[in-house]
Amino acid sequence: MIRWDAITGNLPLITQKLVEHVLLTVTAVGIGLVMSFVAVLAIRRWRVLAGPVTGIAGAIYTIPSLALLVFLIPITRLSRKPPRPSESRLIHRVA
Repeated sequence: MIRWDAITGNLPLITQKLVEHVLLTVTAVGIGLVMSFVAVLAIRRWRVLAGPVTGIAGAIYTIPSLALLVFLIPITRLSRKPPRPSESRLIHRVA
């Protein structure tokens, strides 16, 4: 159930946070657009930069994915610690 009184009571704060979010998002996307545009211009002028720029961009693109792999450790059981007995029973019941 939506508590409209809480929303209307906090409307100035919600509006402020929404504006902050939009500004941060637009700034980040704008910076990324300018950086990629400059990289494309450099690659078009000096073809030898295509490999290094693409490699660096790929590495930067991979960093968030690597950070999210931490959440897969309990699911894939790739931890060095053995599972707790309660987890072990749960895994064997499901499997």
